[in-house]
Amino acid sequence: MYYPAISDVRAIIQEAYEDGCLTLDIENVGEHPLEAEIRIVGIGTEHRAVVVPFLMADGTPYWRPRAERQVRSLIKSALEDPKLAKRGHNMITHDLLVLGLRGFGNMQGELRDTLVAMHVADSELPMSLAWGTARHTECPYYKDMVTDPEAKGGLDWGKIPHSVLATYNARDVLTCARMAPKIDAEIAWPEGRALYLEEIQVNHQLREMCVTGLRVDLRAQKKMAKALHETAVKRAVEMQRVLGDTSFNPGSVPALRRALFETLGFPYLKGKAYWTKGGQPSTGKQTLFELSLRASDEQTEFVQALSTWRKATKLEGTYVGHLQADGSVKGGPEILRDGKVHPTWRMLTKTGRYACTPAVNTLPKKIKSIYVADPGHVFLATDLSQAELRTIATFMQVPRLLEAYSLGLDAHTINTVTVFQVRPPKDYKTKTQDWLRANLPGYAGLPIDDEFDSGARWITKRATFATAYQATAETVWRTLRADTDPETGELLFPSITLGQVMDFREAFRHANSEIPAHAHRMLHEIQAQGFYQSPLSGRRIWFSRGCTLQDAANNPIQEAIAAYMNKKILALSARLAREFKGTVRLAAQVHDSFVLHAPITLVARVRKTLEDVLAEPVPYVQSGVKKLFHVPADPVRVGVRLSEV
Repeated sequence: MYYPAISDVRAIIQEAYEDGCLTLDIENVGEHPLEAEIRIVGIGTEHRAVVVPFLMADGTPYWRPRAERQVRSLIKSALEDPKLAKRGHNMITHDLLVLGLRGFGNMQGELRDTLVAMHVADSELPMSLAWGTARHTECPYYKDMVTDPEAKGGLDWGKIPHSVLATYNARDVLTCARMAPKIDAEIAWPEGRALYLEEIQVNHQLREMCVTGLRVDLRAQKKMAKALHETAVKRAVEMQRVLGDTSFNPGSVPALRRALFETLGFPYLKGKAYWTKGGQPSTGKQTLFELSLRASDEQTEFVQALSTWRKATKLEGTYVGHLQADGSVKGGPEILRDGKVHPTWRMLTKTGRYACTPAVNTLPKKIKSIYVADPGHVFLATDLSQAELRTIATFMQVPRLLEAYSLGLDAHTINTVTVFQVRPPKDYKTKTQDWLRANLPGYAGLPIDDEFDSGARWITKRATFATAYQATAETVWRTLRADTDPETGELLFPSITLGQVMDFREAFRHANSEIPAHAHRMLHEIQAQGFYQSPLSGRRIWFSRGCTLQDAANNPIQEAIAAYMNKKILALSARLAREFKGTVRLAAQVHDSFVLHAPITLVARVRKTLEDVLAEPVPYVQSGVKKLFHVPADPVRVGVRLSEV
């Protein structure tokens, strides 16, 4: 029903009570859920849907003021009734937020989200409503009935004729309601149901992080955008000078190929890594790196200018230039009227880690300086300490690493000494050196490496994970050769050889033989049962495209860290709500770190709460045995700018 009366709205809500669940979907206009206007609220059951319009395509209200108040009251009462379950697709992080901000109250009762259920059922598959509809119902594809389904929620969404948008909305409601029982059946195993309920709660926290947002220092942002633009222009001019061509555009791939391989005379490199699928020589980072190793002075000047130009344009285009408060950039404003960026966080990855738009969880430190706390507030942040290596030690049962962590030693240093047969300077981490002196035969006779941290230990730290995750020796070699100093940009190990990397791999595997053995064991288990099941969260990863040795080594570790972070976020959020009543909020979750936003007067108390929560181990069951898993956190950092924490 596309043009309902008040009695129709009342009737469908009554049917939902009889059915036990109200399915809903909204169509809103606006670039961001915090500033969206509702055009349509679709409500229904498996049997029928009623499309409740509020704004027509020309912007005029559908209801007279008194009637709209009545309709809003009916819907609000249903949404706030804890006895009535509510269901939707991406309802927790989007619909609930928009409806709450537009006067429909705080949704109560059991909340069922088919997007979350699809993520638990099989996190490798697409999680769109279109995919779920195609897989679980006989409804023909309908998403193309609007001119640009990818523009959902944008300003053009408000111009679609009501009859078209109403049909689209009604099908969203009905297909969501009809596919839900089939998805529920796919998560019916005990751990699956528990994980679903946990992810529902995590999505509530993702929504709250969106609401909290991050304030942008507009003066710093404009200054940085200007500096990056000027750097890009300067480097472009340098490249034009080297080529003797003022029309050269480094952003044009064909022009860049001609410049590299024809004008400058660089050789064509052999190997698939240096050619595109279309049979053209690559101009990517790896190719430039290899070319730079055999370049003349003129060629080196060009490649360095190109690398700096690319970095500046990427930073400016990806992280800085698009942050506009006036909507002057295509795609709409990222900075909302409150002066903040409000990222939309999503849990859509295979292992349960988060993604967000804009990508504030992958910000370079330089860019973080443009984000500031509110006046009178600060950020508090901490990282999990060596989360990946501790997880490897725990779940792969590596005795040397487990002993090192139990004694508070530096595992990377122990690995470095064992593999490279060198020792650090005498005053280096005394506790770790004492243990090595007592447990490693011949330690006192090893040569001292005065550049231990920037040389052998750096290589060990970088190569350990690649080796543990079963990367090929050539991949590790290429990664190390391309490593640059974060401050100067200079190559750190350009002369390292493939043979040296292969020797490192063999030494590492010999010292930590449990790691490759675990990867092979996991691969056999996955192939035998058809999926991997996490002991920490219960998540099943099906590897529908096949499972490689690298998958078997990497995915369980990444999933374990993601599961650990989820449990800590829920525990932390509960404590913050109880102790600080909404004045302290989780502002971001960046890989293995937490960022809180708090009044400066509460720093001491918040620090203690954060430390207390992260000090508690997480219980889990493996092979019927109850165990505890704990990753300690680094000291809490406090700062006004995001770059300071």
